[in-house]
Amino acid sequence: MFVRKIRAAAIASVLGTAAIMAWGMLFWGVLYAPVGVFQANVVDSVIIDALDVSGLETGTYLHPWPRDTVDAKEAWTAKHTEGPFFRLSYVREGVDPASPWKLAFGVLHNFVVAAMATGLILLSGRGTFGSRFMLVGLAGLMGTVLIQIGDAVWFHMPLDYVLGAVLFQLVCWLLLAGILAAYLTSTRLAGE
Repeated sequence: MFVRKIRAAAIASVLGTAAIMAWGMLFWGVLYAPVGVFQANVVDSVIIDALDVSGLETGTYLHPWPRDTVDAKEAWTAKHTEGPFFRLSYVREGVDPASPWKLAFGVLHNFVVAAMATGLILLSGRGTFGSRFMLVGLAGLMGTVLIQIGDAVWFHMPLDYVLGAVLFQLVCWLLLAGILAAYLTSTRLAGE
């Protein structure tokens, strides 16, 4: 029985991973533009040259910053209020967007998420398709609201980006919830 349960959990996790990967390719490959997640590329060579000449190292930067002393906090508050305010994730050395390693790590990342969601269902014990679907869906909704809406609240990310990211995340979780709930309910192993 234990081996059957592990096998079913592994199959459910692989199916969930496939769904997340397919949705990610569709969304980030095709739908991001009509949804309006990113603004048209207005970053011109002047900005790129300035970043290059500055010697800025790879990292994530917040402006204004820091706020580690009383004077720095006062200056931070004034600059924050006046603007501009931005968060910059900068990779100086560049990356290969089609790297096999990137795809492999992406698959692994999605598999871990699907396996964790499968574990939630198995730990919850017996249940119907609906209760299993709601469990994974609610867990995903909680994470999405905390992280994506949190970016708008705490880091002032633009609404078009946040709403696009929320749409992407919610569809991921709904797909994952449906596939896992359907498969694990059909195997009759969850909670046995």
